[in-house]
Amino acid sequence: IPIIEQSVKTMIGIFIYAGGLLLVVVAAVVDIKTKTIHDAVSLGIFVLGLIGLFTGLEPFLNNKVLVLSSSSDIVAKSSMSFFQNFFVRIIGMGIISLPMFALNLISKKVNREIENDEIIGLGDVFFCGALGFLLGPFGILESALTAFVFAGIFAGGGILFGRLKRKDSIPLIPFFALGMTFFLIVRRAGL
Repeated sequence: IPIIEQSVKTMIGIFIYAGGLLLVVVAAVVDIKTKTIHDAVSLGIFVLGLIGLFTGLEPFLNNKVLVLSSSSDIVAKSSMSFFQNFFVRIIGMGIISLPMFALNLISKKVNREIENDEIIGLGDVFFCGALGFLLGPFGILESALTAFVFAGIFAGGGILFGRLKRKDSIPLIPFFALGMTFFLIVRRAGL
């Protein structure tokens, strides 16, 4: 029965994204207190992405995925195969985490004299990879953009008002929690 099948898919989607948001909020609180991210949280978010993959829940693509047809025209499809879903999630996994990993490596080479020698820690990299697997490329891009804008405003305001110094570090995950929340609300509202 299509109505029941759609209702079950909707409930699974709500479970997955609510669980993901809960894990992101937990990670944000831990990151604020300890400036660390436990791998178990990233693994939990990744597992939620796997549940989404195996239940056929598509990452956020406005219910369309772009594929090349045999005539090289771009065609919009309304549902993905398992392998398309997997491939899109892998792209989401790397689209933010790979540049963050590069920043991590560069910061270790450049900032050897600074006590805290990482601009972005590996925990942040793994976390963003897992979140990208859950949300897909557009979801993680929108969440990351929101996170980086708010983190920049926070850091800039902190420096401007004397609460932070240029070399101070701030936890990044709370801003990803804000970005994911903003993204899910915007998507849910259909904007």
